[in-house]
Amino acid sequence: MKKVVISGGSGFVAAWVIAEFLNQHYAVATSLRSLNKANAIKEGLSHQVDSTDLENLSFF
Repeated sequence: MKKVVISGGSGFVAAWVIAEFLNQHYAVATSLRSLNKANAIKEGLSHQVDSTDLENLSFF
């Protein structure tokens, strides 16, 4: 599995980019100013990404 790093994971454009990479079965690591936003990001992406692909998302 290929892995990509995307900065600014809570941004509007980043959300679409993250969703596209996850849907293409990439592992995605993204930065957040506050890791407290991680659950909200996953919840928002859950409408666009299959749950098995969503497991490939990590935050730093």
